[in-house]
Amino acid sequence: FSNTFNNEYALDDGIVILKNEYVQKGISGIRKIMSTDSYDSFYKQMNAKEQLSGGRWRPLSVVTFAIEQSLFGKKNSAPNTLDVNLAYIRHLMNVLFYILSVIVLLYFLQKFLLKNFGLAAFTVSLLFLVHPLHTEVVANIKSRDEIFSFLFIVLTFIKVFKYTKSDKY
Repeated sequence: FSNTFNNEYALDDGIVILKNEYVQKGISGIRKIMSTDSYDSFYKQMNAKEQLSGGRWRPLSVVTFAIEQSLFGKKNSAPNTLDVNLAYIRHLMNVLFYILSVIVLLYFLQKFLLKNFGLAAFTVSLLFLVHPLHTEVVANIKSRDEIFSFLFIVLTFIKVFKYTKSDKY
C-alpha cells in the first residue's frame, strides 16, 4: 500500500476532511465532531438537508483527521487548500492503522481460532493483508472508519473469547 502515500485526496475525502470546518479547526473542532453528523459541515455549505435518515455519525476517524490537522496541517491557510504533505501523512496513517489491524487479526487467530496452526494463522493474515479487495479502504483516507471498524470488531472478539475462557462465564 506504499503506492498510496503520494496520492492526493479522493471523492469523499473532500467532504469529510477538506470541506469539514470542524476538521479544519483541528482539536478545537472535536466537540462539534462528537455531536454532529459526519457530513454536517458539508450540508451547511451546500444549504442541504441530511441525505440519510439518521445521519452518519462516525466520530473516531473524523477526530483523528482533526488531530492530524492540528499537528501537521498548514497554519493560517485558506479553507479547502490542498495540503499535499498532510495527504501523505493521512495515507501513511491509514496504512499503519491497517497494518495494526492485521497484527491484531494475527494475534486473534493464533490465540483463539487457529491455536495449533500458527502457519495457517499467519497465512490467513498475510492473505488478508495483501488481498486487493482492501485497496480502496486503505487508499481512500475517509475509509479509515472502515479500518477502525474491523480493528474494533477483532478486538471485541478477542475480549469475548477471553471472557468465555475465564471462570466468570
